[in-house]
Amino acid sequence: MRKQSIRLLRLCFILSCVSFSASALRAQVAKETPFSEPTTTSPTAVYRVEYVVREIEKGKPVNARTYLLMAHSDLKGKADKAAFRVGSRVPILKSASTPGSPAPASVEYYDIGMNIDCRLWETDKGLIVDTYFEMNSVAGSEPSSTPSTPVTRRLYIQDDTLVVPGKSAAVGSIDDVTGDRRYEVEVTATKVK
Repeated sequence: MRKQSIRLLRLCFILSCVSFSASALRAQVAKETPFSEPTTTSPTAVYRVEYVVREIEKGKPVNARTYLLMAHSDLKGKADKAAFRVGSRVPILKSASTPGSPAPASVEYYDIGMNIDCRLWETDKGLIVDTYFEMNSVAGSEPSSTPSTPVTRRLYIQDDTLVVPGKSAAVGSIDDVTGDRRYEVEVTATKVK
């Protein structure tokens, strides 16, 4: 029993010496290396990003809307996203309540309006504007298969556009499949800082 106690004490002593040595070594290494090395981040610039959405019907301009964002760029394509949302939430009846039923009517909401997201990064060939463009609307005259349920339209573009700062560039053009309308989207990015 006494021999086991002595062995156990020796083992504890050895483990504490090893632990102390490891702590001292870590402290020495920490003194030799700086606490936190400065991270290299790519320089960012601020751009005024302007989207123009033109609505053309039968070859004639009907409407043009302008949307303005401020966005940062970087050199690696990892800049923060700038986002723009405008519109309404339209209630759509999912299931109606029936007389005598304890279940209430179920309503779901659908976002109607304009959603624009953009991300910028600079390359040796120019500025790339990564665009996510979505426009949702309620179709006024189209019949629905379910009474009191609106028919909705969705126009969507996702594109990387190479632009020269200060000059407009086409992001895309979408034909409305239900009529004679076409939507043209262009972007202009102007360096602010």
